[in-house]
Amino acid sequence: PDGWVKCPFTFCGCGADVILSKAKNGHHTKYLAVSTKGYEGQFKTKDNFVKSIDNPVAIEMNFPIDYQILWDIGRRCNYSCDYCWNGLHNNKDPHHDYTVIKNTILHIIKTWARGKEIRWNFGGGEPTLHPNFLDIVKLLKEHNQWILVTTNGSRDIKYWNELKKYCNTVNFSAHFGSMLKNKGHEHRFIENVNNVIDWHNKKDDDLWVEIKLMTPPGWLDRAIEFKNKLNIQELTVPGKNGRMKGCCSLVPIRDSNGLVKYTDEELNYFKEQ
Repeated sequence: PDGWVKCPFTFCGCGADVILSKAKNGHHTKYLAVSTKGYEGQFKTKDNFVKSIDNPVAIEMNFPIDYQILWDIGRRCNYSCDYCWNGLHNNKDPHHDYTVIKNTILHIIKTWARGKEIRWNFGGGEPTLHPNFLDIVKLLKEHNQWILVTTNGSRDIKYWNELKKYCNTVNFSAHFGSMLKNKGHEHRFIENVNNVIDWHNKKDDDLWVEIKLMTPPGWLDRAIEFKNKLNIQELTVPGKNGRMKGCCSLVPIRDSNGLVKYTDEELNYFKEQ
């Protein structure tokens, strides 16, 4: 960026504000090596892992992003999590017309990015419920685009055996209350996560899997038990591309005022995991 703006918010929610580079003040922007130097700035961060993070003063993605689109492709969702804001999901909205979506994608690639790679981050609702979602990601790959999908992992393994071929990053978001209401969905989530992790052992590409276990107050033990059913030990073992495959974390719930009420034990777990 050529200049910086002062953020009006006291904390970040999900979406574009999380991805944006940020610093506590102008002095601390000097630590944002990738934001200011691009790929040349990665030398400061690529292998610089630490065991704990204390008093952070700046944060950025570890790779430069020239073009990026966050696209909530619809509000339709097969879950109704009590902590998800009503304006973000329902089970009745009509799906957007595929022809319109296709023409929009092609127009954006041609006129905005001028044929270059865009990072397409799809959310919802639940994006995989769109009847043409596989067509959408196939179209993007035909034009050498980069794809991230945030999903509740509820589609069956047959669907994911196809979708995994077109995703660079999959953000699996586990919602325990909703999974319990849908028979077999916990097993589906685990099967799909392990399937994508295994795919990263076979495919040499820019790949990553993020597993977020949404953990409301009182659900800590349940979330830890569920985490132990996933092949998370595989995440730090290099995949076909020679890099770790992803990460898994328990995520606290937020509302418009920030974090909801947790016990000290729960908060300490979130901090130390």
